[in-house]
Amino acid sequence: MSAAISLRERYMQKLQQMTDKVGLSDLTIDELAAFTVLLTLAYARVVAGQPSTSDQLGKWPL
Repeated sequence: MSAAISLRERYMQKLQQMTDKVGLSDLTIDELAAFTVLLTLAYARVVAGQPSTSDQLGKWPL
């Protein structure tokens, strides 16, 4: 198993643990806004029918 897959799986497990306790209705307006920003790229990609690509961490221009 590659390190990237292992890291992805760890993030997925952590997210699952958190969402078992916290739902969207528990979030503040600021948290909802931040979550919306986080999901925007994935939403656009999925709606366009594009497959998930490799993680882009470190590839984005600052």
